[in-house]
Amino acid sequence: MARKLLIFFLFLPCCLMAQESLSYGIDEGRDSVAFARFRQRMDSIRAERPTVALVLSGGGAKGAAHIRVIQYLERQGIPIDLVMGTSIGGLVGGLYACGYDGEELEAIIRNQDWDYLLRDTHPRSFDALQQKDYDRQYQLSIPFGTYRWDFLKPENDSRSLLRDGIVLGRNIEDLFSSLLIGYGDECDFLQLPTPFVCVATDMISAKPKVWHSGNIVQALRSTMSIPGLFTPVRTNNMVLMDGSMRSNFPAEIARQLGADYIIGVDISTPALKANQMRKMFDVVYQATDMLGREAYDKALATTDIYIQPELSDFMLRRGEEAVLAHADEIEMLKERLHIDGKPENKHRRLNIRKATDLCKTPVAIKKITFSGISEKEERYLRRLLGIVEKEPQTLHTVWIENAISTIIGTKAFEKVTYKILGDSAAYTVQFDCFRSPQNQFGASVRFDSRDYASILLHAGFGSHRLTGSCIDLTARLGLDTRVAAAYTLRNGRGIELGARLSYQAARNGEFRVEPYEFRIDFDRASADVHLSLAPWRRMNLQLGYRIDHYLRTNLLSSVEMPIDGDMLAKSNLFDGPYASLRHDSFDDPYFPSVGMLYSLSYNWHRKGLLHTTPDNHATQASLRWAYNLGALTLLPAIDARYVSDITFPFINMLSVSDANRTLEQQITFIGISTPATAMRTLGSVALAARVRMAKNHYLTATMQMLHESDSIKEFVDSKTSESFYGVALEYAYNTIAGPLRLRVHWSDLTKSIGFYLGIGLDF
Repeated sequence: MARKLLIFFLFLPCCLMAQESLSYGIDEGRDSVAFARFRQRMDSIRAERPTVALVLSGGGAKGAAHIRVIQYLERQGIPIDLVMGTSIGGLVGGLYACGYDGEELEAIIRNQDWDYLLRDTHPRSFDALQQKDYDRQYQLSIPFGTYRWDFLKPENDSRSLLRDGIVLGRNIEDLFSSLLIGYGDECDFLQLPTPFVCVATDMISAKPKVWHSGNIVQALRSTMSIPGLFTPVRTNNMVLMDGSMRSNFPAEIARQLGADYIIGVDISTPALKANQMRKMFDVVYQATDMLGREAYDKALATTDIYIQPELSDFMLRRGEEAVLAHADEIEMLKERLHIDGKPENKHRRLNIRKATDLCKTPVAIKKITFSGISEKEERYLRRLLGIVEKEPQTLHTVWIENAISTIIGTKAFEKVTYKILGDSAAYTVQFDCFRSPQNQFGASVRFDSRDYASILLHAGFGSHRLTGSCIDLTARLGLDTRVAAAYTLRNGRGIELGARLSYQAARNGEFRVEPYEFRIDFDRASADVHLSLAPWRRMNLQLGYRIDHYLRTNLLSSVEMPIDGDMLAKSNLFDGPYASLRHDSFDDPYFPSVGMLYSLSYNWHRKGLLHTTPDNHATQASLRWAYNLGALTLLPAIDARYVSDITFPFINMLSVSDANRTLEQQITFIGISTPATAMRTLGSVALAARVRMAKNHYLTATMQMLHESDSIKEFVDSKTSESFYGVALEYAYNTIAGPLRLRVHWSDLTKSIGFYLGIGLDF
């Protein structure tokens, strides 16, 4: 007894020093103090019975096998005095250590969308409207630079051109935070309901980082950071990756911490043989496995009950089969522990307070804070999220997930995670924001039967800033060539002031004025200034003033002009104000299953400045929405446009597809292969039914009715108005380069069958 008291007082100052800063790097002195405290805890248990540690190895998706082993040990009443793990074993062990039992762990594993968790995706509906437009058009997007004109140099720890991992891991990290309410602060893992230790690998020192204190969410995130897949965890001058590279089965550490009996569950993949190393991935795996081979061999030698499930399939069942194979050894252990295996023994924990699952239990919040942003940006985000702090207020995981998606949707931050701090209600929610590179480069290519080949290039400087200046340069190359330069100044209230210069050279201007065919090539130069309200939300209201100069460069016709040739052929200069309102909540830009997209616009083109023309007032409305019926999605659409005069280029026109609009006001009509003019009043109703036949295969049937007249008054008069009908059947395959679409169509406007083939994004 005197010896134990002497050890306690000798290590007391070091223990107090360690408590001041629990999250630190690899420090042999502090680690030895922590290990001594774990052994002291084991000594206190050993006064009654031998101590037991459960060691869970890494092994990716096979980690479900760990859970059935835990469930069996609980049924047998085996006390677990220490749980250790690496990678997925660290994840399972960490949740168990915070109070979750085996049944709860199985429910957690079964109920997660792992495809979502292991990616950085978030619902498209939360993206800023400008970003939705950008993502809809660009196949390749490369972020770069951080500030001003320094395009390549990263600022602080911001990312430069290339990431150090495919996945940032924000979704899996947020899952940890939601499951570990009450343990969001830095803490001593010795004080968890079951003492816990996990292992990561420091890429700087090439040493194992043994997590025995600190932030448990950060610890779990680091221990399962698979190299190349997840970005590493950077903290305290360490770059932490998956612990399997140094200690995938940390049984020897459990022995150092004072465990008398070690139950080990090994789900790691065996080392490859010579004839199995055939692919690059095999070589990478073998090289990684070699780093921890020596520690692994030592761990096997020190394990008392070694459980190795056969993991070809059905991981939960295989885990149960494997532990049952060691039933006799576990019975012998029970005898040595002097336990009777009664059910009440299974919840024998150091601390009765278990972590709260935010997905099941809303919690009271007294404060919401942000880190990684300026005061101005924080004020903006509070307005964006509608945060009005009351004490206390109850929050659910849905609100927090939506808030994170909204912040990420601004694209000013590439990663946003959260912590719920405090050990009891009311808690503090802290959003940790990690900035995106502020600039971006985009490129896209499309091939189709109408425009043949088109290329789109973009460079944006300051595009991913919440506030301040932004410069966008865009070039579209092909038969319809366009270049544009835009400057935008955003303030902290979601308002932006912008100016834009653009030039267009249209060289595929074939169109139809029933029953005649024409070809018109033209150049267009435009300048406008505009004011946009709420540019980061789903809706955008824009007010502006535009100057347009049209120069007809070519007009070919083999027949007498059926419309006023003066209106069509002359170049002219127009100016006037405009207003537009847009909203987009589709979950996918090309194959939506839910959501709505609508737009309203008004343009006043004043009398021509070079050649006198009447004032031209144009009003246009568009509405599309998606109803999901399981495998079938219904897609109704309504379009309408009225123009007070037929002055080119503001006349009503029909487009072959959304991708082939030479004029921005064109309305798509599925039954044509050549753009066509229409009367001054135009209305369209369409209904599409789309079936998803496999993961990326779609079949869509569409019916569309087009109704037109010369005036609004005549629109409802069958004698002075005309109607046309079109039908189409389209097959689409969603490739990595964008949709591959093959469409066959017919309409009584052309009275012929037509075809359309295209691959790529619409721009």
